[in-house]
Amino acid sequence: MHTLSNGLSPKTNFVGCFADRKAQKGVSVASRFYKRFLNFLDAKIDVEIDSKDFPRLLESHGFKVLDMTEINGLTYFRTQNHRRAVV
Repeated sequence: MHTLSNGLSPKTNFVGCFADRKAQKGVSVASRFYKRFLNFLDAKIDVEIDSKDFPRLLESHGFKVLDMTEINGLTYFRTQNHRRAVV
């Protein structure tokens, strides 16, 4: 997040989505095991995110959360970079 916020120009929008780890209750045991196995091999593949903690993470890196919407188990977000340009 630090690299992303420093690389983006001020007022640039950052848009994305994630699966809230707390919304994963209906996921099968085999699917959860597979995800954990992938994380064991490469921790960058699947990062668990909590929709309640995510805005604080973004804000701590200079992003202002403009919108967060859950659709079919995915949380979509739109933020804006509020860090000042480094000259």
